[in-house]
Amino acid sequence: MTRDVAETPPSALPGYRVRRPTMDDLGPAAALIHDVELRDWGFTEQTEDDLAVSWRLADLERNVWLVFDEQGSAAGYGFLRARAPGKLRSFVTVSPAHRGRGLGRHLVGLVEERARELSEDAPIEAPVVVSQEAGLRDPSGRLFLEAHGYVHARRFWKMEIELDRDPPAPQWPDGIRLETLTPDREQAVFEAVEEAFRDHWDHVPYPYDEWRAWSIERKDHDPSLWLLAFAGDEIAGVSLCGIREDGGWINVLGVRRPWRRGGLGLALLHASFVALRGKGQTRAALFVDAESPTGATRLYERAGMAVTQESDAYEKILREGAAP
Repeated sequence: MTRDVAETPPSALPGYRVRRPTMDDLGPAAALIHDVELRDWGFTEQTEDDLAVSWRLADLERNVWLVFDEQGSAAGYGFLRARAPGKLRSFVTVSPAHRGRGLGRHLVGLVEERARELSEDAPIEAPVVVSQEAGLRDPSGRLFLEAHGYVHARRFWKMEIELDRDPPAPQWPDGIRLETLTPDREQAVFEAVEEAFRDHWDHVPYPYDEWRAWSIERKDHDPSLWLLAFAGDEIAGVSLCGIREDGGWINVLGVRRPWRRGGLGLALLHASFVALRGKGQTRAALFVDAESPTGATRLYERAGMAVTQESDAYEKILREGAAP
């Protein structure tokens, strides 16, 4: 059974209906997002499996919206997630065939209304910020966000390398050995990733169960592509790779602080290329903060990777933090 959104009278969007999704709507919603990503970003990132994980973790009755046209086709999508009190991530998008009809404006209004409700859980001294991404191939979308009070916050790069020849053999720093994931190491990997990414822009720690849902409890998880660099009994760095429809991906590459600037990141990167090529992949890709404070972009360029796509993160302050 589906439920129409009570606050959306038919007159608000003539010819359309807004309702809450069910898991039966995964296919149409994933197809809509796929089309939007190709047009606005130039590549696809979110798979149907990703969307399934997202919906299992989400409150579908309060934080997700789908717009359908009179023929029953998905025309728009709105999503909101509270990453932490005061930090909210949204994703509002409209099918290219249905733009210019007020769907985006209506969905942003629904998302922000719900965001303000969730902001009540944030400490009074904390600002409440909602974020949204925009593809560089969609200048009208960025203008739309700016017109609704969003400001540019960060740029991200998709970087790629062709694996049409044997990659360089990794040169491991002294005392480092490479192993792969086994079930008894999952907690240790989680803790190493959280520590390595504390320096990342806008980082919010993941709950362990949520991290497992995103990273391990999914159909495409391959533990043989999770590369763990050990120094004694400690994980010094990781490269967590996977394979999607469009090729090999380095989903997470991180080195803990005590082992940085010693060549471990480059060795893990080369080991990732070797592992993905060994699985028959002809290309490896990753996402990176274009202003990464750890120098990640320089590392990837040194390894032969190049920027192929870009996207922007926008933010809007819904509530300023009160003075202590």
